[in-house]
Amino acid sequence: MAGQRVTDVHPTLIRLFMGLTITALVILALVYGRPILLPLVLAILIAYLVSALARWLHDMGARTLRLPMWPCTLLSLVIFGVGLTLFVNVVSTNLSAVLAAAPGYQANIEQVLTSLAVTLDLGEIPTIDQLWKDFVAEIQVESMIGQVAISLKLLAGNLFLIILYVAFALLEAGTVRNKLLRLAANETERLQLG
Repeated sequence: MAGQRVTDVHPTLIRLFMGLTITALVILALVYGRPILLPLVLAILIAYLVSALARWLHDMGARTLRLPMWPCTLLSLVIFGVGLTLFVNVVSTNLSAVLAAAPGYQANIEQVLTSLAVTLDLGEIPTIDQLWKDFVAEIQVESMIGQVAISLKLLAGNLFLIILYVAFALLEAGTVRNKLLRLAANETERLQLG
């Protein structure tokens, strides 16, 4: 075994080692590339949705108006932005409604816990107010505010990056097919792409 060359090792072991190495490298790339890959994946998803909506608008308009593709893309971006804004408003409104109804939920939970404690003869259980005071005493407000500020900063940075990626993807969408055709090695591949 000491004088063996690499080519003398069984091919299955080489394939196994190469497979494990590639798997480890892909996992490392995904873990350390997350700050770049996550906005890129979101941008590709958004660009795909906007492009599909633009194509649908273009096909609908082709029956009546003969609109070029760029107004359809612009309109689909506006529709997507309005839809996203409405979604955020609905979620925030629902969250506000839940927060407003929370005291009623708290009273119901305390009543159920008290009746359960009496039924099971557990003695006195702490109220939600007591648990909340103990919880608040344990957290550090300064560090939480710092974490929220860092999260908002990252969100704003990623939002700009996502918008930039979406703009690039939409601008390049029309030329990707021609670029792939130019990269094709032979006529058979060109015919398969075309």
